[in-house]
Amino acid sequence: MTDTAPQTGQRIDFDVSGMTCAACVRRVERAASKVEGVLSSTVNLATERASIQLSNPTSDRIEAVRKAISDAGYPTRLTTQQSAPSADLGQDRDLIWAMLLSLPILVVSMGPMLVPGGMEWMMARMSMQRWNQALWFLATAVQFIPGWRFYRHGWSSLRSWNPDMNLLVALGTTAAYVYSTIVTWTPWAVPPSARHVYFESSAVVIAFVLLGKVLEQRSKKHSRSAIEALGQLQPRIARRVQSDGIQSVDIQQVALGDILEIHAGEAIPIDGVIVDGTSYVDESMVTGEPIPRVRSVGDEIIGGTVNGNGMLRARVTAIGPATFLSRITAMVVDAQSSKPPIQHAVDRVVARFVPAVLAIAFLTAIAWLIFGGDDRWTHALVHCVAVLIIACPCAMGLATPISTLVGTGRAAELGILFRSGEAFENLASIERIAFDKTGTLTEGKPTRDHVTPLQPWTERQLLERAVSAARTSQHPVSKALVASFPDADGLLHAQTSEHVPGSGVIVDLSDGTRVHLGSPTWFEHLGLVPHNAQPLLSTALASGKTLVCVAVDGVLAGWVTISDRCKAEGKSAIAQLKQLGIDSWILSGDHPLPVERLASQLGIEHAQGNLLPEQKAEALRAWQREGVRVAFVGDGINDAPALASAQVGMGIGTGTQVAISAADVVLISGNLHGVSTSVRLARALMRNIRMNLLWAFAYNILLIPVAAGLLVPINGWSLNPMFGAIAMSLSSVLVVFNALRLRAFDRMAKD
Repeated sequence: MTDTAPQTGQRIDFDVSGMTCAACVRRVERAASKVEGVLSSTVNLATERASIQLSNPTSDRIEAVRKAISDAGYPTRLTTQQSAPSADLGQDRDLIWAMLLSLPILVVSMGPMLVPGGMEWMMARMSMQRWNQALWFLATAVQFIPGWRFYRHGWSSLRSWNPDMNLLVALGTTAAYVYSTIVTWTPWAVPPSARHVYFESSAVVIAFVLLGKVLEQRSKKHSRSAIEALGQLQPRIARRVQSDGIQSVDIQQVALGDILEIHAGEAIPIDGVIVDGTSYVDESMVTGEPIPRVRSVGDEIIGGTVNGNGMLRARVTAIGPATFLSRITAMVVDAQSSKPPIQHAVDRVVARFVPAVLAIAFLTAIAWLIFGGDDRWTHALVHCVAVLIIACPCAMGLATPISTLVGTGRAAELGILFRSGEAFENLASIERIAFDKTGTLTEGKPTRDHVTPLQPWTERQLLERAVSAARTSQHPVSKALVASFPDADGLLHAQTSEHVPGSGVIVDLSDGTRVHLGSPTWFEHLGLVPHNAQPLLSTALASGKTLVCVAVDGVLAGWVTISDRCKAEGKSAIAQLKQLGIDSWILSGDHPLPVERLASQLGIEHAQGNLLPEQKAEALRAWQREGVRVAFVGDGINDAPALASAQVGMGIGTGTQVAISAADVVLISGNLHGVSTSVRLARALMRNIRMNLLWAFAYNILLIPVAAGLLVPINGWSLNPMFGAIAMSLSSVLVVFNALRLRAFDRMAKD
C-alpha cells in the first residue's frame, strides 16, 4: 500500500463512449481536470469509465464535468449502479456500410492485377477515367458516411491540442481520397506518371479500422462477462415471512430485519443471518471455494449463493449497495478503473507519440517529394498515408487496461478481490509475506481448554469475571471465552470498558471490581504477575497454547488456556510461497512460545511474538527501508495498521470489516492458498501487460520505418496503406486476445 495521503472530496463515476486510443483517454482526463473543483481524473479505456474526484460534488458541478467531457467529443453519462458501458451500435452499422461499399472498390482496383486478362476485360467495357469516376462515388460514400466519425472525433482532438488516432485516420484517408479525386476529375493537374488513384486505400483503411474496433469491443464485452454475472446472481423475488403467512415480494421491497424463507435448491436472495434451519450452502461464485459449507443458526449467508438441501429462515442484515455482492462488484470495478504505475509511464509516452507521428509523416512526404524521382508524388502520398495509418496508438492504449480488466475479473471468480491495478503491480514483486496468527493462520475459532485459578478464587468465580469482561470485546479469544460459559444469568454487567489493542481489556464490573483480561506479556508489563506465579505461568506457556490472564483489582486471579487449530491448508500454502521464492514470517501479539510452535508446524522459519499493532507496522516499515518488498496478511482490527503499512495489505474476507477495508487485496474465503494464487495471478498479469506493451511498442517502432519507405532502397518493397490499416487493426485485436488468455488462469497453475 502506498504512503500517499488519500485525496479529499468524493469520487463520481461517468460512462464515456467514443474513446478509441490512449490519446482519447488523455483528452478526457484533461477536459475533466479543467472544471473547477476537480481534484483528479482517471479514465480507463477498457471499462470506458471516468473516475472524477470532486471537492464539492454539487449537481451543477457534476453536470459541468459531464458537459466538459461531452464537449470534448465523447458522449458521457453519470454512472449508476446498474449501468454498463454502452455499446456503440452506430459503429456496427458503419462497419457494415464500409464493408459493402469497399468490397467493389477493392475488386475493381486489385482484381485486374490478380486475374489474367482482367485489365483488358475492364478496358473493353469502360475507359480508365470512367472506372475511376465509378470508384469515386463509392469511395465518397465510405469517406463521409461511415468515415465521418473520424472527422468528428479528429477535429475535436485537434481543437483541444491533443491529437489522437481519429485524427491520424482522418488525415491519412483524406490525403489518399483528395489525391485520387484530383486524378479522377482533373487528371491534367497531375504528372502522367503519377496518375494513379488510391480509393481502395482510403475506403479499405476506414473499413478495417472499424473492423478492428468492433472486434476489440466484442472482446472487451466478453472480458466483462464474469463481473456482469455477479450482478445477475441475486434473485429478483424473495419469500418474506409475515404474521399472515409467506408473501413473495420484489427484492427491492425487502427491508432490514425482515425474515426470509429460502427453500432447498434456491439462490439466497440477500445477505442475512440464519435464525432457523441447517443446510449446505454453495458459496463458490463469491468465494471461489467449490465445496459447499454447512450453515446453521447464527451463521451469516450471502445473497447470490445457493441453498443446498435444507430450508432456511434468515434475518436480513444488508440491502442495496451494502450487500456483499454489491460491495464485491464495486471493488472489482474500482480495480478495473484504476491505473497501475506502469500505465502512467505509457500515458506520458503516448502524449508525445501522436505529435511525433504527424511530424514523421510530414517529413516523409517532404523527403519523397525531394528524392522520389519521377514518381515522387505517388511515393510521397503512399508513404505519408501509410505512416499515419500504421502508427495509430490503439494497441498502446489497450495494453495495460485490458489486461487489468480481465485479470481482476478472473481474480473475482477465484474469490480474490484486488482494490486497484497498483495492488497487482506491487504484489507481483513481493519478496516477503508476514502473517498475523489468530484467525489468519489459525481457524479463528479458539476453544477453552483449561482453567487455572489462583487462591482464593474458584474456577467458576474466575470464569464469571473473565467472561463478563470478555463480553465487551470482539476478539476471537474473547468470543471463545463467552461461548464456553452458557450460563449468562451468572455474569456481571460491565459499567465501563477500555480496550488496549493487541493486549487486552480493562473492565469495571457491576459488583465494583476492576478486571484486567489479556495476554501474559501485557500482564508482565503492568507488573500483575507475582514472582510465586511465574513458574506456573511459564509451564503453561511452554505447552504452546494461548493463555489469557485474569486479574481482579490489580491482583492476578488465574488464567485460561485457549487452543486454536492451525488451518488445514496452512502448511501446503506456506510451501507454495517458498516455491515462488517468497519468505514467510509470523508477526503476532501472542506470546512467543505458541507463536514459535505454530511456525514450526507450518514450516515458517521466522516468527515474532509479543508485538503490539504499531510494532507490527514498524517491523514492516523497517523491512521496506532495507529495500524488501513486503505484504501483510491479517484479519483483525488490530491488523489494520500493518495492512496499511505494507506495500500490499491482504485481508481475510472472513475477518473484520476494518481489516478488509484497510486491505489492498481481499481473500473472500479466508483459504490461505489464496495468498499464493493471488501472487501467481499478479505475476501472470504483469507478464501479460509487459507482453502487450512489448508488442504495441515494437509494432510501431518496426513498422513506421517500413511505412515511411526506408526499406525501398534495399528490396524495393513498401507498405501499402491498406495493409497498414489491417496491421494496425490486428495489433489491437492481438493485444485484446492476449489479455483474454488470463481467463484461463488456474488457481493451481505453476508460476
